[in-house]
Amino acid sequence: DLCRGQVGSGIQQGMGMALCEDIKISPETGRVLTPNLKDYEVANAVDMPDYQVILMEDPEPSGPFGAKSIGELVINTPAPAIMNALYNATGCFFDTLPVRSEDIFFAMEEKK
Repeated sequence: DLCRGQVGSGIQQGMGMALCEDIKISPETGRVLTPNLKDYEVANAVDMPDYQVILMEDPEPSGPFGAKSIGELVINTPAPAIMNALYNATGCFFDTLPVRSEDIFFAMEEKK
């Protein structure tokens, strides 16, 4: 159950990284322009797609009792999957995160 929870949280965090999480930094001063976390957007439970976790045991000899990490691996997969889905749907390639709806709109307008 702990591993399944790690997978779900990693997917949720990766989705947030790809689509909404953004800390704005001033290019002139280097100061953080996001004044608080109250307005900081993150992916929530209602944003989560349906998913199924299938765990396959493959012990890691260097880990304690054959254990290995799972959380770090899972967070790396949603962003590239979302970026590829956007490319397949729009023909526009995005190489920065997060990709917001206005980024998609302007990229498609420029493509015309």
